[in-house]
Amino acid sequence: MVTPSQSRSSSRGVEDNLEWRLAIERRQLASERQLKALIQETERLREENAVLRIQASTSGPPRRQRSRAK
Repeated sequence: MVTPSQSRSSSRGVEDNLEWRLAIERRQLASERQLKALIQETERLREENAVLRIQASTSGPPRRQRSRAK
């Protein structure tokens, strides 16, 4: 036979489980949004890199970099 305190404990466990699942779902959605943003940024940087490579290849010989003083 289930006592009232056991019943409350059981329903609380269900609530805790639901809260935990919702928290996991929120984190998953946030991770997916972050991943999508990172993929978009990576694509943008690849395109920018391609443009810069073309500009560098058509602007004559590469410039010499200054050596670092040690």
